[in-house]
Amino acid sequence: MLRSKSNTKTFEWSTEALESFRKIKDTIGHHITLSIFDPDLPTIVTCDASDYGIGGVLSQVVNGEEKIVTCASRTLTECERKYSVGKKEALACVWSCLRWNTYLWGRNFTLRTDHKGLTTLLSPKGAGRQSMRIARWNAKLLYFHYNIVYTSGCSNKIADYLSRSPLPEITDEDVDDEVILSVFDDDSTLSVKLSELQDFTKNDPLLQEVIHYTSFTWPIKDTKLSTQLRKFFKLKDELWVCKNILMRGSRVVAPSALTPKLCQIAHACHQGIIRTKQRLRELYWWSGMDSQIEMLISTCIVCQNSDKTANTSVAPMTPVPTPAKPWEKLAIDIVGPDDRQPHASRFAITMIDYYTKWPEIAITGVVTSSAVITFLKSVFSREGYPAEIITGHGVQFVSHEFESFLKSRNIKHSLSAIYHPQSNGLVERLNRSLKDVLQTARREGDTDINKTVQEFLTVYRSTLLHGR
Repeated sequence: MLRSKSNTKTFEWSTEALESFRKIKDTIGHHITLSIFDPDLPTIVTCDASDYGIGGVLSQVVNGEEKIVTCASRTLTECERKYSVGKKEALACVWSCLRWNTYLWGRNFTLRTDHKGLTTLLSPKGAGRQSMRIARWNAKLLYFHYNIVYTSGCSNKIADYLSRSPLPEITDEDVDDEVILSVFDDDSTLSVKLSELQDFTKNDPLLQEVIHYTSFTWPIKDTKLSTQLRKFFKLKDELWVCKNILMRGSRVVAPSALTPKLCQIAHACHQGIIRTKQRLRELYWWSGMDSQIEMLISTCIVCQNSDKTANTSVAPMTPVPTPAKPWEKLAIDIVGPDDRQPHASRFAITMIDYYTKWPEIAITGVVTSSAVITFLKSVFSREGYPAEIITGHGVQFVSHEFESFLKSRNIKHSLSAIYHPQSNGLVERLNRSLKDVLQTARREGDTDINKTVQEFLTVYRSTLLHGR
């Protein structure tokens, strides 16, 4: 025991107290809690979420034992606390991977979560339809090479503790974007009880067979499966079972006997085909869903009276007339910006003659009206003035400076159709060929873009084309 003499203010230590104190010092001085990251060791990211926070653990397997490298947590924003459980768990996975991007990028690692639905929803093999927010998060994970696995909640103690004791740090999440997306998210549920789903699933022989394969293992090939089971075999990486209900990602696989009721509920307000499909797709999936909804609406008397099944037809585009002589009609466009190039070479101004298919290209750092006019003056000094120029609706093409330049030289200015780049398809095809050449040159290590463009023009101009 520790005893004190109040008059001298000194302490006397017993032998047991001294021995315990030495053990504490030795433990603090020699025990290493965190491990140094080793790029050659197997890496694991474990994530979890609570109602008000998310947490993650970055660890590695050292000599068969899992060692922690670093931990992190943060408090959820007011908007994020309204997410469903699955979205909170998915946010924890995405946030952890992006936070430790320096350690994970370019390496294969294991992503662990205690939410079983995410093993298919965030899996690189998953091809199912996701909500807009989950799809956006999944796109961020495409930069990583990982295998997502399920771990039970009792084995996920550290990440669970971090999510329940989060740090009140300010995140760099795009909150405004999250709020906008939440307006479009429809988390409403259709009025079908869980017990009803379980009963209909239990009485569906096909789903019971799929649940059996999903719970145990699927055959290597689908040659011995029936035609109906082959449709599920293609989706086997997205299927899982929860409370005796078959799930595809975050959606319920509806039993066939229940699909007419679901369609009727989704079409209760007599919405159109698109919105009815969207309402069902958020929560349910079954084979032939689209055709069943279309059949329902096409036979609905109310929808027929209000002309809900009317199909709009897009007016055909008028082809651009071929000019009668060379250098009569030109098309001009902008390519870029390419942020991988130096600032002075981020853009390309492209031009092509409609009659001879003769191309002209200029590399520039800016694409103002003055830069385009300088390019045109250089070309016109060698080839002469055309009768007409077709451009897009870029600000550099519709400015007063550009219009005055063409008007002073009696050149007709025509604009391509808005949102229809195919109306100026000749120069768009030139742009595509130019992008392919620049991408190939970059892969081969050629960084001189001017040299690459010069070689491209030499080959392009010497190739015999129809119409030259």
